[in-house]
Amino acid sequence: MATKTILLQGGTILTHDQNDHVHPLKADILIEGDLISKIEANITPPAGTQVIGCKNKIISPGFIDTHHHVWQTLLKGRHANELLLEYFYTGNLMNSMHNPEEIFWGQLGGALECLDAGTTTVVDHAHLNYSPEHSKAALAATISSGIRSIFGYCPTPRVQTWKPFTLNPNLLEDWVLTTMDELASKSPFGDGRVQIGLAFDGLFLPKEYVVALFERAKAKGIKTITSHFARTPISPTNTLQILHSYGLLDKSIIISHGSNLTAEDATVLLSSGATISSTPSTEMQMLGFPVPFYPATSPSIHSNCSLGIDCHSATSASIPSEMKLLLQGSRAAYNQLFIDQGKVPKKVNIEVEEVFNLGTIKGARAVGMEEEIGSLAVGKRADIVVFDGGIR
Repeated sequence: MATKTILLQGGTILTHDQNDHVHPLKADILIEGDLISKIEANITPPAGTQVIGCKNKIISPGFIDTHHHVWQTLLKGRHANELLLEYFYTGNLMNSMHNPEEIFWGQLGGALECLDAGTTTVVDHAHLNYSPEHSKAALAATISSGIRSIFGYCPTPRVQTWKPFTLNPNLLEDWVLTTMDELASKSPFGDGRVQIGLAFDGLFLPKEYVVALFERAKAKGIKTITSHFARTPISPTNTLQILHSYGLLDKSIIISHGSNLTAEDATVLLSSGATISSTPSTEMQMLGFPVPFYPATSPSIHSNCSLGIDCHSATSASIPSEMKLLLQGSRAAYNQLFIDQGKVPKKVNIEVEEVFNLGTIKGARAVGMEEEIGSLAVGKRADIVVFDGGIR
């Protein structure tokens, strides 16, 4: 079968230079198969090429969402007025209320919502593993959607009985580990779009269990591991420091949230190469101010940050919306420092380019795919979003 070619003609392309600066370029993009083969002005399309007119349109890299619980379409509107303690049982544990078929449709709806919002790659913290069939149903939905995904297989707390309320005490039952092995050994799926990762929050377990799990996952080819962490009075487990002390904190690790980091935490993170996925909407609601650009945070921490959605049951699935919220929230916090002293700032502290990069090229670095996605360049995957500029 001949390779399909597509020409995006006459748009304004958002390109990155080697220093991550974004430059708009009037040009065409030729796509052959799933790769960008040319970015030039006035490309003559090969015979049989599908030509898409992009005059007055903006062509952007697809957005990269580095923390999302995609199955939670099933919980839409559930958490609008809830804080973290409430979310633990109305969000996390609801996997125990749904059968695999319901998980499939919730997952498919969530993945399609991501695509509709311009997200082409998602790191899915799939804390739905009530049985092997639950994870397999969610994985099947992910593959079916067409999205690029790192499906974070998650040994998750499971409700054993509701009355009285008890949790299964064995987070790492044999079936949990053998299902991880099975899925990882068959990865990637969907013509390479969907990889198996590991999502794990059981760092309260003894060191030997945690180290053995990470070693087992990596031996099976898992390249991305993600875990929640925020400093709050109800979050006693310091994921960063535990992983660091176990020799497990490295560039394969994505820490979700990272709210209220200390200077010591920031130093450990930056020196390890691990990254943070900030999810502004849910962090402002449940955890405190988002880490990137917050005045009290290490000024260099944003170099190791990316953006995620977290729970689209409480927010939208739009990375650009999270960019805007983070940008304006950070500006407000910065401006207030001056207002409190009877002064006004001379300029904005954060420019739009910086949050745009969190949702594109820095997300690609967080998942180790900078050479494939995150910016528009010849040889990269054609993960592309086209915006209507509104000019007729």
